[in-house]
Parts: sequence; C-alpha cells; structure tokens
Amino acid sequence: MYLAQFISLNILVAFSIAAPQVDLNGTILEGRSFSLLNFPQEAFGNIPYAYAPRFSSSQPRSLNTLTFDASQFGALCPQVNPAHVGISEDCLTVNIVRPVLDNPAGPLPVMIWLFQGFFEEGQARNGSLVVLNSVLRDTPIIHVDMFYRVGPFGFPQGAEAAQRGALNLGLKDQIMGFEWIQSNIAAFGRDPKKVYFIALCVNGLVKRYYVQVTLFGMDAGAISISLHYLNTNLANYAHATIMQSGSQASIALFGPELRQPAWDTFANATPECAGASPNSTFDCLRQANLSTLLTSWEAANASWGYDGSIPQMPFAPVIDGENGVIPDLPFRLLAEGRFAHVPFIAGTVLDEGTNFTPRNVNFTDEAEVIKFIETEDQPYMPNPSAAYKAALNSLLALYPDNPALGSPYGTGNNTFSLNPGFKRVAAIVGDLAFQALRRAWIQAATKAGVKTYGYLFTQASAATPSQLFFGVQHESDIGYTYGDKVLTGAVPDIQLSFNVLDYWVSFATTLDPNDGFGLSSRIHWDPYDSDKPAVLQLSSNMTMIPDDYHKTQIDYINANAAIFGH
Repeated sequence: MYLAQFISLNILVAFSIAAPQVDLNGTILEGRSFSLLNFPQEAFGNIPYAYAPRFSSSQPRSLNTLTFDASQFGALCPQVNPAHVGISEDCLTVNIVRPVLDNPAGPLPVMIWLFQGFFEEGQARNGSLVVLNSVLRDTPIIHVDMFYRVGPFGFPQGAEAAQRGALNLGLKDQIMGFEWIQSNIAAFGRDPKKVYFIALCVNGLVKRYYVQVTLFGMDAGAISISLHYLNTNLANYAHATIMQSGSQASIALFGPELRQPAWDTFANATPECAGASPNSTFDCLRQANLSTLLTSWEAANASWGYDGSIPQMPFAPVIDGENGVIPDLPFRLLAEGRFAHVPFIAGTVLDEGTNFTPRNVNFTDEAEVIKFIETEDQPYMPNPSAAYKAALNSLLALYPDNPALGSPYGTGNNTFSLNPGFKRVAAIVGDLAFQALRRAWIQAATKAGVKTYGYLFTQASAATPSQLFFGVQHESDIGYTYGDKVLTGAVPDIQLSFNVLDYWVSFATTLDPNDGFGLSSRIHWDPYDSDKPAVLQLSSNMTMIPDDYHKTQIDYINANAAIFGH
C-alpha cells in the first residue's frame, strides 16, 4: 500500500521534537528524531565502542559522563581519499538507527553494515530506508554501522608489526565492535528491565543471543566478514551474514613479511623516522602528526602498482598464525572444515573485474597480460615461482582473446574504444578475485551443512551510461541494497531494490529470504544445494540459474587454489 509513496519519496523529512534518549550504563545518550512517510525513526551516532592507540589493538572504552551528544554520526577513520573530511584517529564508533514502535514485543533484530573501500577508505551509510522497509513489512530491525581502522592504521605490515602483535588491527576493531553491540544494543531495542534471549543451535551447541545480529557488507566489508568465519568465534557475535562481492582471498593473502617494503616506504617517508633502524619504527611513527602520516601513506600507495592506476593495497589483512584472526590460507581451512558454521548469503555482480583492470595498457601483448596478472595476484613478489607461472599460462589459455567472450559480458564485439584485450583481462580478474572464490566458499560451507544462498547480480540498468565499459560493475548493487534506487531509479530498478531489501531483511530476521512479507514480488530463492548448485539471478528478470557459469575457468582456478594463494 505504500509503494506509490515510496516511489515519490525524495527527501528525508526531519521534524523538531524532544531529542530521544537512551540510558546506556548510566549515561544518557541524546539522539535525534526524523520521519519517513510519517513513520518516525531515531538515530544515535558517534557512540564510542573502543579506544584506538596508534598502531596498537583497540581497548574497551566507557563514556564516564552523565550525558552524551549522540545527535550526529561520528568522524571517519584516517584515510587518504581527499573527498572525505572530518577524519580522526578517535574514530571507533557506532551509529544506530531504530524505528519508533508503540509496543515492541522484545529485542529487535540488528543488521550491522561493514563499509566497503578495500581497506583504504570507507564511510557511514544511512540505514533509514532499510529500517523503514523493515517496519512496512512488519519485521522491524535496528540498523548499525561501525567504523574500523583502515590503511596503515588498521593493517600495519612487516616483521615489527608481527613482533608487537599489531597485525590485522582493523579486523580486531570489528570484533571489539561486535562484542560491544552484543553487550549494549539491547538498550536501544527492548525494555532493559526485562531479560530476553534467543537460543539457536549451532554445531550441536545452544548459543544464546541477547539480539539477533546479521553482519552484512560489500567489498572490504564482505571480505572482513568472510575472514571472521576463519575464527570460529564468529558464532558468538552473529547468527547470520550477507557478503556482497567479497570472499576470504579477494585481496591476496600472505604473511606480514611480504608487504615489508610497503611499511618501509611508509616509515621512510615520515620525517620523524629519519634514521630509524629497520623493524624499529613504531615509536617514531607514533610521534608524527596525522597529516604527516597521511602524506606518508600516499607515498606508500604510489610506490607499488602496475601503472599507478591500480594500487596493490599495501595495507591489508595478513595471515597472522594459528592463534590469530587469519590462521592460514583460506583454501586449507575450508578443506578442513575449520570455519564458523553460520548461515549466509554470498553473491557477486556480473562484471567484477572491470573496475580493477587498467584501460591504458596494451593487453594485446601477452607479456603485458602476464605482467599485470602477476602484479595483481602476487604483489611484492619480484619473481613468482615456476609453478605459479606455469599455472598462469594454463589459465590464460582458457580465456580466448575474443571481445565477445570478455567482460563486460553480453556486449558482443564492442570494445568501447579501449584496447581490445581489456575485456579478456577484466574477465580473468573478475574470476580470480571474486567469482571463483565465491563459488569455492559457498560450496565448502554447504557441504559442511551450513545453510547458504548464492546470487549473481546482473541488472543491466545498473551500468553507468557514460562508462559502459564497466558494465554491471563492482559495487553497482549497493544502490539496491540501501534503497537509493527507490529514490532515483526507474520503476524496474525501484522494484528490484524492494526485492533486495525484502530478501535481506527476511534473511536477517528468519534465516530465510522467503518469509513472504514486504512490498516486492520476489520469487522463491532456493538454498544452495551441493547436488544441484544454483544461484539467484538478481535482476528485473529474476530466476534461479545453474551455478556453472565460467565453469571450466573457475574449476581450474579452484583446483589450483594453493598456487594462486587462495
């Protein structure tokens, strides 16, 4: 009944009433109120969940004040994107949007968004349309997004970082945030004088949740979530997850020593570290001001990359050993069943590789193709192994130099005035970093008895008209996940956005995307079946399709996971 109103909605309508309040462990948080389609919501932002000493693990933090202004979202963590302003190292905060309900029956389910940005950048998402849709379908949820450290602040590299226990700080920030949410979010969604819990059976053990938490994210957010599966404590923080365009090894995983040159460049570019001994840089880096470190970060980014346009993510998650967040290469852990058995949705978009393929390289030269793939897949390795080179040559033979078979798919022989080899390389990159990994991950989990759902997002109208060479590109589905297309899209895109919203909220609240509620006309989404693997084609023409696209190429990639570092 609200579809027409939703389609005509073009602003978030705020109104002035008394600021909403929440008593959080003796501190009164003062948020802000607003309304969408006359459905009131409340937001509480900039709530600290931890303190982040520079280049050290985050520490628990209490407010220790009678009142706290939570009317605005928090500052972004340090990042080099110049479009982002208002950054601060005091950035480990959560932002919460909740519906205003007359008589909530108990604790509301929670959806926690982890931002994208390939561990280089990231910002908050306004979850008000997700919350509104959840209310209209009578399955209300609370939306949370959380900031975590990125770049060298979140992912120090090298021997010194390993020695000081400073690896994967950004992932550890996330875990700290998950713990805070489990301990505190109930104050935002139930009567704190009552005790509620939800019991779920996980691996034969009954897990208690004060709230149902679903983690969802894209790109770095999805990669982060998938990496948390390798630490089986994930089942203590979430009962479900949704991973969009990201799996455990979508960024090449190595030990901390491989990216030592990136850390050295970062430290050497910092004046305070002039003359510092190797593996003795943390103290001098801690003395530098933030603006200096951002400049040093840019120098490290520029120091390595294929042609300067495709950086090698010098600061990213690393394998940190048996007791770490990432104990080993994912393919080994998946083969051994050493991962959290938490239900999930995992999917990709059609043309994942186009964003990560340079457009100014002569890819008709096979040597240039090999050089680029080696740099992308084996960064910081000046001389990849003979086994890797042989496997890469075999892989390249599976991708004919035929634009009609390349990415963006379905565009025939059109090369968009780019080098004819662009589409071939984009297809290879998309399969290596996204499609093959998603398939390996969902198949391993399904065989272990985990309830999973897969999708391939193929909506052609998601392509940017002025940049059709990107096709249905990486991150092009985020406007559907967050309802942006409801505000700006044509009717088919609006309806698809409702489908996505309903699938996501349904899964978050029932562990099944097919609860039958909502404004969409979505089809039944079958769970993944190892005997008859199929995924949902997520588009205006929704249907279940066999999970066998690029089968020959993906089978080869996954059969050689050890060589490709997956």
